[in-house]
Amino acid sequence: MRTLYACLVSSGVVLVVACCGGKTTGEPPLDAQPSEAADASVDGGGAGDAQVQADTGTPLPPTEFATVTASTLPYEDSFPTVTTFRVPFTTMRAGTQVKVALWGHLTGMNVREAWLGRYLGSGTVEGNTPLLFSAQKGVSLAPGAVALSDPLPFVVAHGGRYAVSFAATGTVPSGQDIVSDGVRASGNVAGLPTISGGTRDVAVYGVKYVAVLGERQRVIAVLGDSIGAGMAAGTTEGRFVGVAQQELAFPVVDASEGGDGVERAYFRIDSDVLALPGITDCVVEIGINDLHREYPPFVIDGLTKIFLALRRAGLRTWGGTIIPNSAPKRTEAWELTRQEVNAFIQSTDLVDGVVDFAAALADPADPTKPAAGLMSQDGIHPSTAGHRVMGETLARAVQGSRP
Repeated sequence: MRTLYACLVSSGVVLVVACCGGKTTGEPPLDAQPSEAADASVDGGGAGDAQVQADTGTPLPPTEFATVTASTLPYEDSFPTVTTFRVPFTTMRAGTQVKVALWGHLTGMNVREAWLGRYLGSGTVEGNTPLLFSAQKGVSLAPGAVALSDPLPFVVAHGGRYAVSFAATGTVPSGQDIVSDGVRASGNVAGLPTISGGTRDVAVYGVKYVAVLGERQRVIAVLGDSIGAGMAAGTTEGRFVGVAQQELAFPVVDASEGGDGVERAYFRIDSDVLALPGITDCVVEIGINDLHREYPPFVIDGLTKIFLALRRAGLRTWGGTIIPNSAPKRTEAWELTRQEVNAFIQSTDLVDGVVDFAAALADPADPTKPAAGLMSQDGIHPSTAGHRVMGETLARAVQGSRP
């Protein structure tokens, strides 16, 4: 039985968050604070002062472990017998070592073994190499725990496709809002080059993030809702996060969770953004799920706290405007709330830049409505074409900013 949990645990993720807002006065009403961002640490994997080449005295390019793919994994599925999951991903980062983080969610997970290989498609990998956890091939994850693999010497190419394969029992966390080309099969077949008789599974399982050791570079996390997670995009690469990554040619990773509004996104910052290695920027794409409140100060206060937490952590922070929608329950008050929140995002000095998703998807003749062909049938989530427009909009906004 699949369950979606609203509560959050401490684990590492970086994402794009979209929020809405309006005029804000006084202190935001949300009481709880994430841990002090200035104290938050990520796995630097060698980040720090540049090393010096001994024979010439020439500084070597500084290196660090940085995230190339991530997922919030808000769901859990139960697998009482051993099951293998092959989880593909694309990396826009080259490097020489890899770390893989697996997550136990709320009830833990027992991993028999895990592997990394180059993904050839249709459930097939080459160069499959075992991952170790504290020098052991298996690991038992306590509820809410992250198991980070030992560094694996493994050459990763920019733009390459790879897959993490692992065999596990128990409750396995998953992400359901995207369409993956992964494979699931009975038994422990994680080490095999080809999983025969497996079932294609569009969900993403177990892998919280993958980090690659390479030269320092920009890495963007998108903290968002089901739009950021890729609902209605058609494929993993087709969601706006994937489109932006292809356009920018550096990692743009998912820190989005379906159904989120400003409150839940705020409480996920530590686990889903600050815990991801090497994140430099965060795009906040959140707020559409708060429009039903028809109260702009609530959304604006929530966004204010999100922006402040990200800036305290030293991340370059981007505000994403809330897109117009044609949902059946949409009211005039919803639309007025959206407009006031977007005006706040456009004018606040709490962000380093704005990604104007709303203008990009709006009908030029009536900006309160989405343009034809850019929205899915539910009127809330962008279509494949809409995701492409959003991804290109994000890339254009970022390209003109400092590295």
